[in-house]
Amino acid sequence: MTKQRNILPQVVERIRHDAPNCAVALSGSVRYGYQRPDSDIDLLVAVPDFRATEFQGATLSHQTDEARVANFFVGDIRVEVVYFDFAYLDQVQQSPWRSYTLCQAQILHDSDGRFTRCQDALREWFQAHPDITSVWEKQLQMCREYALTGRPPDRRTVLTFPSWEDFAKHVDALVQGEATRPNTDSKDAPRGPSR
Repeated sequence: MTKQRNILPQVVERIRHDAPNCAVALSGSVRYGYQRPDSDIDLLVAVPDFRATEFQGATLSHQTDEARVANFFVGDIRVEVVYFDFAYLDQVQQSPWRSYTLCQAQILHDSDGRFTRCQDALREWFQAHPDITSVWEKQLQMCREYALTGRPPDRRTVLTFPSWEDFAKHVDALVQGEATRPNTDSKDAPRGPSR
């Protein structure tokens, strides 16, 4: 067991202390088992009202209309927490094709079962749409390779969707039957996917 996995119970308890009515799910490299010794822990946390939720000792990284991202350390391990309202779990079911990582997250705590119900609905949608699942798996494989090596696996592949926003637009177009042509002609220096 990795040091990141070893401290997960402590991290979940810390979050539950600050937000007793919550759902906590593991994502990222630790979830999929390709973490490096210096990898952080990526968590998705659903709470009643993310604007009113504060985690002791956490530093706010950024905030959108839908979520906040905060970071804290347990020893030398950074924990990144993306927290959002329970209502978001209902909203993502309106456009499930944008939520593959949410449906693949490992639930560590679910106080009232909302995250589990959302995840079940998302998984059902993706099982019925293997073409979209395949696109997501290909993109996530590129991210895994980038995370493991620290460099893009293939200049053309990474430049296909240089940002998550570009990738999301591509998936939207696939679902609507209007697939976009990936950008493979760019002369920009290779860069990894951003989140």
